[in-house]
Amino acid sequence: MNKTKIILRAFAFILFVVTASSCTQTEFLTLKDSDSQDVKLYFTKMPDRHYDELEYIVTDGISLNEEKQQFLQEAKKAGADAVVNTQVYYNHNEYVISGMAVKLRND
Repeated sequence: MNKTKIILRAFAFILFVVTASSCTQTEFLTLKDSDSQDVKLYFTKMPDRHYDELEYIVTDGISLNEEKQQFLQEAKKAGADAVVNTQVYYNHNEYVISGMAVKLRND
């Protein structure tokens, strides 16, 4: 095997090791569906009623409780009755909450 192939294989191996051991870490938190203030959060199931999508909301910060309150305020400001597909995860020392704010229909 010539020297160039050995060097290329060594470089590829080092690149793989560095990439595989990078600092990225994301943890998803599992929470139950809950009634919160005037806005209901749906994590795993969908509402029993039809709804109209209003806007996608994302908040992030270092305190889960503060972020949950901020998230609910953003949803309420958008005119939402509920948030579907709510996800909460911890990434790089901060919590991120996201979901689709919706207005429930009466039909």
